[in-house]
Amino acid sequence: MSVEKFLGSLEGVKQSGRGWKGKCPAHDDRTPSLSVKEGERGILLRCWAGCSLHEICMALGISVSDLFYDRCVNSDDICRRQAQRQYQKATAEVERMVNGFQIDAIREAERFLQSARGIDISQWSAERLDHEMNLVCDALTLILEEDRYEYV
Repeated sequence: MSVEKFLGSLEGVKQSGRGWKGKCPAHDDRTPSLSVKEGERGILLRCWAGCSLHEICMALGISVSDLFYDRCVNSDDICRRQAQRQYQKATAEVERMVNGFQIDAIREAERFLQSARGIDISQWSAERLDHEMNLVCDALTLILEEDRYEYV
């Protein structure tokens, strides 16, 4: 069963964080107490009022095994879902790596600027001064860009 089909069988469905909330069909629910999320292998459910998974499935007329993606009849659908989950995992990993590299670059730029203070440049050639000033400007630009994106 797809998560879209499952959500269609619930009332009062709303997006909530990384999943959805809806009224639990296993009890008289006035406010949404059923959390629904997409797991790696199936639909994850939790009734915060205490209904069991079996009670929820019985109220909807489905079996617990229907919540697993592998239960889908169409093998193309299974492959598509698996590929989509792998893509989401890979994208999240790349995002974490990029953020880590950016943080490392900013820390290095801050250390470089700190070490550049109080240096006697009176004996430097024009080429070395130009090179060192370019490095300082690059480090400062990196830090200023990060500050600008933090407040957007």
